Amino acid sequence: MDRRRARAALFILFFIAILFISISVPVAQAADQKPIGILEFEAAPQVQNTGLTKRITGLLTESLITNRSYQVIGPERTAAILAEQNISVSGFFEGSMTQDVKQIHGLDYLVTGKIIRAESQDVELDGFRQKRVKVVLAMRLINARSGEIIFAQTAVGETRKTFLADTDSWKLADPQSGYQEALQQALAQLTDKIQALNPLSGLVIEVHPEDNSVVIDLGSEQGASVGQQYLIYQEGTVVVHPVNRQGLGKKTKSLAVIKIFQVQNQHSTGQVVSGKWEDIKPLQPVSKL
Repeated sequence: MDRRRARAALFILFFIAILFISISVPVAQAADQKPIGILEFEAAPQVQNTGLTKRITGLLTESLITNRSYQVIGPERTAAILAEQNISVSGFFEGSMTQDVKQIHGLDYLVTGKIIRAESQDVELDGFRQKRVKVVLAMRLINARSGEIIFAQTAVGETRKTFLADTDSWKLADPQSGYQEALQQALAQLTDKIQALNPLSGLVIEVHPEDNSVVIDLGSEQGASVGQQYLIYQEGTVVVHPVNRQGLGKKTKSLAVIKIFQVQNQHSTGQVVSGKWEDIKPLQPVSKL
C-alpha cells in the first residue's frame, strides 16, 4: 500500500511539474515581450493608390507578430493609447515626438511610415510589353520611452512582368498583384532592421545526439527559415548594480550554435555547427543570430 501511495505521489508531482512548465514558459515569454505600436502609414500627395496604406500597415503587423520578442499593438489600439495620453499622432513621421512628450506609457517602440511613391508603368520593348511597378516606402522607428528616432530609412520595391506584344494578355494583368509584391520587397528591408533590435527567440524542445540535430519551437509561422543560425545558451544569476542594487539582467553562457536545415509550421530542426550537443538540453533558450 505504501509503495502504491508513493508511486501515486510521484506521478502527481511529475504531472504538476509538467503543468507548471507548460504554463510558466509562455507567461515568462509574454513578460519579456516589448510592446510595439504601429500607426497607419500615410501616403504622399502624389500617391493616388491610397488603398495601399492599409495594405502595407497590415503586412507590417503580420510580419512583426511572428517575432515573439514583440507584443504588436495594431493601428487602432495604438491611436487609442496616444489619445488616452492626449498625444496627437500628427508630426510623428515628419519629426520625432513633440518636445513636451518624452514618453508614451504602454509602449516601448512606435512605428510610423509613409508611401513616398507607388506607380505602375507600361513599357514597350522589342516585341514585348512590360508592366513595371515601383513602390518607395519610408519608415521611422521611435523609442516610445524617450521620443528619440532609433532609425529612419527608405526602401524600394520593384516588379517587372513581361508579355508578348502581339497579345492582349498584358492588358489582363492585375497591377494590384505587382503592387503587393513590390510592397513586400520594400517592407522586408525595413522589418529586418526592426527584428534585429530584438532577435527571434524560443526554446529547445528536442535533442537528437544520433544525428547531431536539435529541434526548436520556432517554425515558419514564427519567422524561422532555412539557413538561419540560432545561439543556444544558459541563463545564470541576475547581475545587480553595486550602487543602486537594481537588476541589470541575467548572466548568460553560450552553449552551441545551430543552423536550420528543416522548417515546419511550428518548429524547426538545426544542425549543431559549433559547441557540444552534450551541453544542450530541452527548455534551454535560443536566440536568432
